Amino acid sequence: MTKSELVIWGGFWDESDGPLALDELNSHASVTCYFLSQALAAHFDVIQISSFLDAEAILNHPDAVAALSTFQAGFTRLSQERPDTLQAIKQRFSGRLCSIVDLVSFQSYAEDILFTVIAPRMTLKERLKRLRSGAAIHHMGWCADPAHCRPRRKDKVFTLFLDHGHYAEDDYTHLFIDALNTLSQNEKTPPMRIFIQANQGIEEWPLGTPWHGERYQRASKVPWTKIQEYYGRCDLFCVTHRESAGLGVIEAAMSGAVTVIPKNPTPFISPDLIATGLPHVLTDCTANAIAGAISAALKSGIDRQSNHERLAKSHGWNVAASSIARALQ
Repeated sequence: MTKSELVIWGGFWDESDGPLALDELNSHASVTCYFLSQALAAHFDVIQISSFLDAEAILNHPDAVAALSTFQAGFTRLSQERPDTLQAIKQRFSGRLCSIVDLVSFQSYAEDILFTVIAPRMTLKERLKRLRSGAAIHHMGWCADPAHCRPRRKDKVFTLFLDHGHYAEDDYTHLFIDALNTLSQNEKTPPMRIFIQANQGIEEWPLGTPWHGERYQRASKVPWTKIQEYYGRCDLFCVTHRESAGLGVIEAAMSGAVTVIPKNPTPFISPDLIATGLPHVLTDCTANAIAGAISAALKSGIDRQSNHERLAKSHGWNVAASSIARALQ
């Protein structure tokens, strides 16, 4: 039986030629495009367009069942930046225009379908968002790749990974550094290794050193495959700023780590995502509370392999691909 064509448009905002390669991945859009293309190939004949600037290439496949953007609300952004291009696509492309979003905002979208990472609630506010959006809303889920996001061999030293700081809003990296420095002064604390994603790449943080107040730069990207090597070695993954639907969180969790999530006053990760089975520790947003949470994890230990196996079954890209395929059939 011949499969229907599906165009997947996503990857990089600047120029890019050909299908995405694993060693090129360095963003949410590129990771999602790469792994969804693989997973959706079980359901469709997938055509991949890897540059935002090449949206016109969708018109080379006018009879595809849909064009799916892994750029967040990509067609809505195209309507703002290149309205003539979007108009041509709407006139000459027979399939549905779809995009992935973390969640639906109060706005009108150019898409026919929005696939959400966070499951929509059926509150009055969410119903109004749906009406305002002008699109059909389907839940895709929170995903990572089990083959790459897995526990890796490490020494017996308890290892923590501090996520990069926020590049626009409040960053709480200093609270984690203060907490870890305090713990390191206690002779009862076992040895720890601390890795942090900073502007110069992934660094091992020397305990006892005060935080220098670095503001993370969005352009300071580390290759995705290198990040997974560090995720696979860590026992705890620490969320240092608010995320709408942090890809790094689910990747580190599938790699076996327990996530430390501050709340101030609400959790830095959506409670709806936490509730999907994320192994986590919720803590107040103070250095003392964070130190207590890390100390408790040090004492209790973490079964990294069990965490990986459980999330691999429920949060793989194949789960999202099945949801998308059902919506497009």
